[in-house]
Amino acid sequence: MFSNKLKTKTLLLVAVVLIGLALMTAGQTTMAVTTRVRVSNTSCKGPVGISKFTFQRGGFPIGIKVLSPPRSVELDQTRTFTFELDNRPTAVTVGGRDDREREFSVRVEMGEREEYRCGQISVISEGEQPPPEEDQQPQPGQGQARLPSRLQGISPGSSPQEVLNQLRRSGADLEVQGSRNNPKLGNVADPMLIGSLGSGFTATAYWVNGPGQLRSVVTWDRPSSSHVLLVVSNTLNFCASVTPGSGGIEVSCDAPATTEPLTTIGNAPVPGNTFLVVAVKLSGPAQQYVLSLSG
Repeated sequence: MFSNKLKTKTLLLVAVVLIGLALMTAGQTTMAVTTRVRVSNTSCKGPVGISKFTFQRGGFPIGIKVLSPPRSVELDQTRTFTFELDNRPTAVTVGGRDDREREFSVRVEMGEREEYRCGQISVISEGEQPPPEEDQQPQPGQGQARLPSRLQGISPGSSPQEVLNQLRRSGADLEVQGSRNNPKLGNVADPMLIGSLGSGFTATAYWVNGPGQLRSVVTWDRPSSSHVLLVVSNTLNFCASVTPGSGGIEVSCDAPATTEPLTTIGNAPVPGNTFLVVAVKLSGPAQQYVLSLSG
């Protein structure tokens, strides 16, 4: 008898607890997850039209947002689209049309950044830090400079020809002025060369002769651009200078890497007699630059 009463009381207590938990759960509202999609247009002269976002989790769609009319992203503009979702997506597929009215669809993993023909697309959720620009360099305290992913096949020890070959393999629109036997400049004596780089991933290479060493500086007038300066000598001495993460209008190989560890790889002045000097623009619209050389 006593045992049956205890069982009954226990069952009643469990039932009350379960009902209470159910009521508490029912009274709770789902916390919305803020998801931001950032789309940049760095190279297409006409506007890019963004029209559709498909949110995915574990490979399955959990939501679709269609924009009508499409939202425009003009040249040199970055537009952020903000969404409140019931669940945190693991990826977002962005659809639209480029400036040539060609449709595109780009899938971006959460916290990552992907390129498309006109620029880049990144996705973050509330509380996450935006992913670094693909070619952004470390800030103070974050380590040493590194070459952007498009130039990863180039490193100290690369020969001038290997540098040119890798640029072509990477898809750069490459122009070479002069040659090893017939350089653009036969004797470097503080010249300033004015050049122009076309839109997108472009590079201009110069063969020059110097009096045993070379200092090089490239300057431009668009702080948001990402540039790289490469200098390789006939003795395989190497220097690379990259745009810092904070932006800038200059890359230079005129001082040792120990004094500029966040923007310079290798050492300068670069020893040698014959040099390949390459001005590289990673993305964005066409622009002019000035290359300064000295011994």
